[in-house]
Amino acid sequence: MIQKWYPILEFIAITILFCRVLFNLFIRRKSIVNHVEVIYYIFILLLNNLGHIFLNQSDPLFRFYHAFSPLGIVVAVSFAKKLKLIYLAPLTLLLSLINLILYHYLIYLILYITAIYLLINKANKLAKLSSHNIQKSVIYIILAIDLMFSMSILILRKFNFDWQAAQLILYMGAGNLIVFTTTIVALHVQLRRFFNH
Repeated sequence: MIQKWYPILEFIAITILFCRVLFNLFIRRKSIVNHVEVIYYIFILLLNNLGHIFLNQSDPLFRFYHAFSPLGIVVAVSFAKKLKLIYLAPLTLLLSLINLILYHYLIYLILYITAIYLLINKANKLAKLSSHNIQKSVIYIILAIDLMFSMSILILRKFNFDWQAAQLILYMGAGNLIVFTTTIVALHVQLRRFFNH
């Protein structure tokens, strides 16, 4: 039952989240310079979700998510203050496309570890600033946990884990459901804090 309805509910939640981002950017004219990686991650979630619903091709989507998600976060966190968004977005897209074409497991793994480290580091820095920023830092921790679960799926798939026969898959599925749902809910709740007035 959950497997049937969850993708639809997830799609609705992510679509509404993305619409809220667009509303803040274009209608309310808010800035996202300091937290562009959060908006990028929402965009990747939406594209990945659209792909699952309309394309239903698991392998290309699997590669897409793992190529774009950690690399985009690494680029966004590392260069957001050094590059304008007009240069940052094409650079991220180009590097992610190259990463997708190369499709090298070790590169993906290094990018995941780097992205998780950068997210935790940013969360730590935000937590030290003010009580207002402590609430923002929670999102970075949740995104890091989200990436850890995605990385674990990548590792299991790389080693040809028997997805059908394993009891571990039930636990992984439940864990993923909880983590991904928590991520989407937390992004909804905290989204307005990521836009500068």
